Amino acid sequence: MFKHNFGKILLVLLLIFSSICYALIPTDNNTTTSNNAFSVTSSQIGLNSPFVFGISHDSSLGYSGNAQYTKKINDRLAVAALLEYGSNTYRYGGTLGFNVKKNGVFKISAERLSQVLAFNFDSGKITQRMGQNAFGAEYQYVFDSGVFQDIKIGSYYANTPNKLLDPVTFISGGGISSSNYRNIAGGTSEGLHIGSDLKISKSTMLNSSLRFDKITYDTIYTPNSTYDDQGLGVSLGINQLLGKHFRISAEGETSKLYDSYKFGISWLPPLLAKKGFEVSLLGEHLIPHNQNEDSNSIGLKLGFNSGMIGVKDAEYQLPSPNTIKDVG
Repeated sequence: MFKHNFGKILLVLLLIFSSICYALIPTDNNTTTSNNAFSVTSSQIGLNSPFVFGISHDSSLGYSGNAQYTKKINDRLAVAALLEYGSNTYRYGGTLGFNVKKNGVFKISAERLSQVLAFNFDSGKITQRMGQNAFGAEYQYVFDSGVFQDIKIGSYYANTPNKLLDPVTFISGGGISSSNYRNIAGGTSEGLHIGSDLKISKSTMLNSSLRFDKITYDTIYTPNSTYDDQGLGVSLGINQLLGKHFRISAEGETSKLYDSYKFGISWLPPLLAKKGFEVSLLGEHLIPHNQNEDSNSIGLKLGFNSGMIGVKDAEYQLPSPNTIKDVG
């Protein structure tokens, strides 16, 4: 039974580090240093859809379009792909997952992210495009029944390289010539996490995760110890069914990298439900633990749920490993 549900289980964690990786980009010059970082958290997605298309708006990056696709190759193997593009951002990545015996799933993921960001130096504010590479792996064991649906253990690694800029020479008010040596310092974040999904009723699913993150900055003009950090974090979330055609989700997360708050509502239009069509509205508020500004994003997702296509009285079910159907 489990192997036939594998493709949809993979989609639950399309990119398994989608909410734990973070790029670390402090500005670094000869007089002042300020942290500037950007999130690589991906939007929540319709958990039961092999096809998802959408548009989103971020208060710092503007509009972007995105597409996600999950495909079951056979009873033991599935793949997932993600593509996002906007004027100030692009992202692409993928996940490969395969069964491990009866109730185990192992997943490996990779992602490339590039964004245009603002940085403040003594000589003035500039914008630069910065890139990040991230990798992750996770093992998930699914229980056959009971309140505890599964347990997940994983790790991730993300790196942003330095960008050394040309120095700027300027004259102060007293007529003194000064040079501003500028470096956008990259960084590395890595960590571990363990989590579980709990089905407490037919309409309510809770999820929780404990994580450890280690952050190392590659500064040139200031000591690394000024920014390096490590410690524990936690996330709590809920999926709640509201009748047959509505589902809401919410999640809060705090870590050494950032705090985030997410909310989503999904709807199965009654006239299109048997065609597997669903609409999701998703939002996120992100609070970086540095001098970077808070950001807000909102997105609209359109998905097709293959498990509902042709079903006369299609309705939502909780996205648990025991109820997820084939990708098709």
